[in-house]
Amino acid sequence: MNKLDLLLHPVRLRIVHAMLGGRITTTSELCARLPDVSKASVYRHVALLAEGGLREVEGEQRMHGAVERRYRLHQARAVIDRDVAAPMSLEEHRNGFAAAMAALLAEFNAYLDRERTDERALRPGRNGMERPGGAAAQLHRGRCPTDSFRSGSTRTNSPN
Repeated sequence: MNKLDLLLHPVRLRIVHAMLGGRITTTSELCARLPDVSKASVYRHVALLAEGGLREVEGEQRMHGAVERRYRLHQARAVIDRDVAAPMSLEEHRNGFAAAMAALLAEFNAYLDRERTDERALRPGRNGMERPGGAAAQLHRGRCPTDSFRSGSTRTNSPN
């Protein structure tokens, strides 16, 4: 599976977002962060990301008779750069954008569905948000959580 196919899937994109910033996680921890996705799906997508070289095993430990692996993200490999984006068709760009928006919507819904959602975080403060948050709060602060997909492409769909 190529890099675009790996990254431009809503569930895999959410897994990548959950691991940004050098976070080291187990698949069980990812399942807890993505309660709206079945465990089987999370495990399948984690395996695909690992097979594609975007995640690597950081360590292993025995937990309740099974081996639990801790993974970290290869952040440099989890970016769609100019070289990867350049040959993309307009349809692939549309599909990529749709995948990113689907991931954002799923993260926002998961944020709102949490038992302890801080409603103050959804109200504007002096500087946008009163407290930092994940992708949902970033959108309120004028930052797009898909900023990791900086392609540098200047391609437009202008009629001129």
